[in-house]
Amino acid sequence: MNEATMEAAALNLHERSRGPELLLQHCLWIAGADEPRVPAAVRLEQKLGRQLSELLLQALAPQGRRGTSSP
Repeated sequence: MNEATMEAAALNLHERSRGPELLLQHCLWIAGADEPRVPAAVRLEQKLGRQLSELLLQALAPQGRRGTSSP
């Protein structure tokens, strides 16, 4: 996976989670948090490294509907 694909996956993930993330930011602000929360993709990269975090995000990203043997 190249860097552009990773950024697109992270942006897509961020867009899907915008509502809950915004709610969390507001709750943290009310609780007195001084700094904004670091995005999950950035935290993953810091903890796991770029390659492993890319693989994890790619595995978690929806791949569209896949055919199954179930009805």
